[in-house]
Amino acid sequence: MRLLAPSKRFQPFYQSKLYRTIKIRSKDSIVKLLQTLQSRPEAGILTETLIFESNFLTNENESVSIASSAQLRSLLSLLPNLVTLKLDVYPDSETQQSITSPSHVALTRISLPVTPSHSSTVDPMILPYLSKIPNLHTLELSNWDDEEENDDGTSPELNCHFPTLARLSIIGDDISTISVLALINSCPKLVRLRLVTSSMTIPPAYEDLVPSIRPHLELLDLTAFSFVLLEPTTFTKHSHLRSLRLATNIFPFALDKCLAGLAQLDHLCIMSMVNSVSAQELLNLVDGHTRLEALRRITLDVTGGTTGTRVNPFTVEGLSAIKSKEFEDWLDDEDGEWFTTLVTRLPPQEWLLFKKMLKVAKENGVFVEGDCFEGLDTLHAYLLELNNLSIVRAFYHSNFRTIPHARQLALDHQFPLPELDIDSIDPKKLELIKVEMEEYGWFALTLRGSE
Repeated sequence: MRLLAPSKRFQPFYQSKLYRTIKIRSKDSIVKLLQTLQSRPEAGILTETLIFESNFLTNENESVSIASSAQLRSLLSLLPNLVTLKLDVYPDSETQQSITSPSHVALTRISLPVTPSHSSTVDPMILPYLSKIPNLHTLELSNWDDEEENDDGTSPELNCHFPTLARLSIIGDDISTISVLALINSCPKLVRLRLVTSSMTIPPAYEDLVPSIRPHLELLDLTAFSFVLLEPTTFTKHSHLRSLRLATNIFPFALDKCLAGLAQLDHLCIMSMVNSVSAQELLNLVDGHTRLEALRRITLDVTGGTTGTRVNPFTVEGLSAIKSKEFEDWLDDEDGEWFTTLVTRLPPQEWLLFKKMLKVAKENGVFVEGDCFEGLDTLHAYLLELNNLSIVRAFYHSNFRTIPHARQLALDHQFPLPELDIDSIDPKKLELIKVEMEEYGWFALTLRGSE
């Protein structure tokens, strides 16, 4: 089927949508785009967003843009109403001048690396250029690294001032440095700050950096791939925070005590691959005299899990798996579909306290979301499956060896299972009973004696 071109009546609307956002993914697209804009300058006037989505590495392991510096400068000259610019590599000095020229007065958002591909440290000279952009609102800096210091141990001095900047994001191996703090404090109107330490081995000194931040932040995002050391004094100067996101693995100090002074905090987000915050600390945030009164939403992306294939003795496939004894290692197969590591290593009392926290939070008007609920669903599925597998084994092997462990684990978690008294039935005369568990979207198996 041949697609028809839009009618002349709708062509202006079609073109405005087509050229409003331009994403560059290949070298060929650069050439074609330049040819189009040079022959039809009116199309470039419509463009508000320019994004370079990829780069490539040379044989010398140097990151190179899919556009040459000359192509990029030509392209920028054809986009006078550009609002958002995202670059894939560090721009050279001529390109920096082109970005900050008076012709780009509409530019309000920039995202770019700040470390040249041939260097191992940030080039602070790019910041004075960026500070010349009169209406800059959002700045996203990647590849920040302060490996090199001055002889006196300090970082290079930053001679810049961002009077209009409201949002700042910095990503790098080590960003809890003097130069990063100087950059943050050069933004008097800054309200949103995101700091990401990408090193797997260098713990960021956020506990030193955050108290020295002068702008009155409303949103703070602290991310680290190692761990974050928070102290009760970390946020004392930021009582005006309304949103806090903590993405890390370890909080050595009690989180509820660290956040005690955040009277205006409305949203708390915690992301972690381990049990970094205890349920009791979370409960303290939503209940009692330690409750954060303004808190209305908690996002918990922790202790997630995945429910895999379940044994079902009432289907042909299930019977086949049982007869082949494939079900014997159903939950223990590391290459299988089940992912329970994060939920099973937490003690039952921790999960019980977590459920209490969810109940109290709901009663006090705090909405809780996140993959913590996937973890809870996986835990319930795991307890059901463990019970059902033990029942199937007992039924087909005529012994109750695996049943006590499965029943005790469910009891420890206060998880409801159908009644079963193995002392009153003959293991060689059993009847398999299916009990629907609608709340958990599956069924539980149990046994009774047969004639």
